[in-house]
Amino acid sequence: MEETIFLGMTLKDWAWFIGGLITLIGVIKGLIEYSKNNKIRRADFLERLIVEFNGSKMFLAKRILDDFWIEREGNKEISDADLIKLGSMDKKEKKELVDLVKDLLRNHGEKSVIGYGEHQARQSFDDLLDFFTKLDYYLSLKLISKQELTYFLYYFQRCAYKADGAVMSYASTYGYTSLFRLIYVLGIKPKNQELFNKNLSFNNDRQKQYYMKLKSSNPVKSTEKN
Repeated sequence: MEETIFLGMTLKDWAWFIGGLITLIGVIKGLIEYSKNNKIRRADFLERLIVEFNGSKMFLAKRILDDFWIEREGNKEISDADLIKLGSMDKKEKKELVDLVKDLLRNHGEKSVIGYGEHQARQSFDDLLDFFTKLDYYLSLKLISKQELTYFLYYFQRCAYKADGAVMSYASTYGYTSLFRLIYVLGIKPKNQELFNKNLSFNNDRQKQYYMKLKSSNPVKSTEKN
């Protein structure tokens, strides 16, 4: 039957058939090329974020999250690297370091921030939390995926666990709500669960539904480190 149909096709029918086949091949080729270019653009986009994340602005915050300490006074002549070097000359015990981080990230309305090193470190935490706000925005627009977000997982964990939740408390005081949403998406269980639950909120119901879906997909294994 099929052979009869093909044998009965006119030259015009064959022309339509071949033309359609060429068009289909062109569409498939275009989709493959689009997918390839899209992956390249996403990779370039993520690479720019990584470069920004590894820049100097967030250096102090990341080192403090890594259990180093700073020279709290200092002056503009001292580099951020030297603030860490001077502050970490004497080893701090775990409990002492917890108390120091809590004091560093205090509400400035309750106790003024005076030292140059303190100002620099708090600004670095502001820059880190601003960066997380950007990631939250990109994630909600689906410009980055949960898998790509995991590149920054370690520091989300540190923010969730460090100094009994001192970073989360700082984020709460100064309105950095994105931190809580991203911790939620990544399935991290914070040190201070009560503080986390109190501050977790979403911009709208659409974001909430999307983030709930992301949270339930491909759970991220996290290891608590205080």
